[in-house]
Parts: sequence; structure tokens; C-alpha cells
Amino acid sequence: MLTLLKYAGMVLATCSTLWSATQELSSGQGREKKLTRAGYIALFFTIAGLLLSVISTFLADREAAQAQQTELLAEIRRTRSIILASQPLKSMRFQWTISNWGASLRQQMEHALAEEIAVHEDSQRNIGSEEGTEINRDNVLLPMLRALAFTLCDPGTEGAPLAGNTRDVDNNDDDEDSRRSSNMLLLFSLDEDRNTILSLGSLTEPVTWNHDAQPLKEEPLSVLSGAVMGSQKTTRPIDQWPVANRAPDGIKITWNVNPRTLVAATDRQNNGVTPTARLPETFKMALLFDIHDLPFHGTNLALTTAKSFWEMDENNSPGSRSKGKPQPKPSLASKLIVEVNGIEDAPYVYELKQIGETRIEDDDYGEESFQCRCLLMTFQRLPEN
Repeated sequence: MLTLLKYAGMVLATCSTLWSATQELSSGQGREKKLTRAGYIALFFTIAGLLLSVISTFLADREAAQAQQTELLAEIRRTRSIILASQPLKSMRFQWTISNWGASLRQQMEHALAEEIAVHEDSQRNIGSEEGTEINRDNVLLPMLRALAFTLCDPGTEGAPLAGNTRDVDNNDDDEDSRRSSNMLLLFSLDEDRNTILSLGSLTEPVTWNHDAQPLKEEPLSVLSGAVMGSQKTTRPIDQWPVANRAPDGIKITWNVNPRTLVAATDRQNNGVTPTARLPETFKMALLFDIHDLPFHGTNLALTTAKSFWEMDENNSPGSRSKGKPQPKPSLASKLIVEVNGIEDAPYVYELKQIGETRIEDDDYGEESFQCRCLLMTFQRLPEN
């Protein structure tokens, strides 16, 4: 467009010059001179050429300024990325919203919020912020995370279920293998290599660890991530739990992870590698649920014995057991906003890209031998404005 205007101005200037050289532009003498028709046309060419010149110059200056601004912003982003990569991760603030999740989950959300209100009313006393957060955790946060996993992964439920695990669930309490477990874990991978894992959840029902026949006892559970309910005597206490509240047609989960909570709620494959404030472009969250047996080396939730649950397998063929194959994203919409180290003006903003139930295969034998299921959510970072 700018080039076209420049050439148009040159053409008009040339036409004006040629017209002036070949036409009589005025008539009469002295003060009685008047512009002829040809004179008016020449005047039009001159004014139009001037306007085109002014407009093209203005647009060229604006385009140059925008290019300079874009280059400056890109340089700022590069500098910020370098700075964040060199900064140790000290704190985080999560805002995770889930919407368009169907009638079934909406009803369960309303029931959970009603339960929370009932607990407050029945207490008949003032409830502090810490106790209020725990009430929200037990009545809204953890139940809704479980509901999200079961509703999306079990066929036949409302809310656009994903194809995947079709294991029949028999609610007969006498059959321990088929009984649904309320145990669940939500794992956040804070880097591309999954060296640092932030976790929260609940392991309050009997659970075994990596095929160990004996259920986990109180002492091992006490060294779990402090954001995983499993022991009344945790050695890694956190300052604050996430809070779940109603959002338009969904739920919003907010978690202020201060330095103490970050240390207490994270595990690392290699303790010598310190997590940085630079988060990955692709952010993954693994929601383990219906847990009877956990695929980890001990209580370190970064050391898994089934790396498969972190990946979608493109080679799996579709069918009734298509776990691990990326499924068409349901109508569910989700956005994740993460602020690191208190930097509010440069948050990481992610949007849900892919969701599906993945395989949990033993790394040594390649068999699905763990009594545990996983809903993997993959978020892609949105470009900065």
C-alpha cells in the first residue's frame, strides 16, 4: 500500500508537470487573470500529489516506528528470557480456569460449593483463612479434580468424554482391584525435561508403591510433597493450599506458591539442577486418579517408573483401548496463567492444546501393570502482545 501511494504521487507530479507544459493555465491580463479549465486540472494534480506525498511519508514513518517497536519488544523478551533462565525459581502464582465443561460437572460443582457453605454454617463460629482454605480443599478443590478426571475419561458420562480407558468399574467393595479409589495426584512439570515436579492431591486411601505388595505406611507418607494429603505428620508442610471458586460455566483454581510452599511441594530428579524462573513453552499437567498402585520410585514424585503417562503415543491405533492416543479436544476450554518470582507484568499465559488419557506402562517391561489412571493436559504458551 505504501509503495503504491509513493508511485501514485510520482505519477501525479509528472502528469501535473506535463499538463502545465502543454496547456494554457490562465486567461486575461494583470489582475484580470483567471484559471482556465486546464489550470484547475493542473491545480488538482498538484494538490493531490502533495496529499499523496504527505500520506505516504506519514505511513512510512509509522511503519518504521512500528518496526522499531516490534524489534524493541522482541529484544526485551529475549533479555527477559535470558534473565529468567539465570534466576532461580523462588515463587509462583497459578490461575487455572476451566470452562465449557458440561452439565454433569456444573451440577457437581454446585453441589460441592453447597457442601462448603454448609460446613461454614454448621461451624457456628468465625473461620480463619487457613481453615477456610482447608474446607475449600476438602469440599471443592479435590472432589472437582476427581470429578473432572472421571467425567472426561469414562465413556457414557456427560461432558464430552474422551475415548480411552474402558475398564468396567464394579463398585463392589469386596473386589479391591475394581473398586474406584478416591486417591488422586495433580502433577505440574515445571521444565521441559520434567526434572522439577510440583504436586498436590490426596492419598488418604490404601495405596501401594511401584508394585509393592504392602500398603504404604504412615512414616513414608510423611515425607511426601506437603501439598499431598497422606499423613497427619508431614515433614514438608506448606503455607497455603490452592483455592477453587466458581467461574463462568466452570471453575477457577488459584494457588499462591510462596518460597516455602515451592520447596515443600516439589520433587526433583536431580537435586543438583535448580529450577529456573523460565517456564517451558509447552506446559504439561498430569492428573493421576483412581490410584491403587503408584508408578514412582518411592515418595519422590519426579522419579517415575512409567514415563509413558507424560506422553501421547501417536502410533497407537484407535479403538476401545486407545489410551495414549491424542483425542479430539472436547468442548472443554482451559487457560493457565503463571506469574513467577512476583513479576506481574510478564506472566506466562497458556491455552489448552491437547487432552487425553495416557498409558501407564512399566518402563522395564512395557506393560500396563499399574492400578492407576492418568489424564494428561498439554498447554501451549500464547505469544506476548
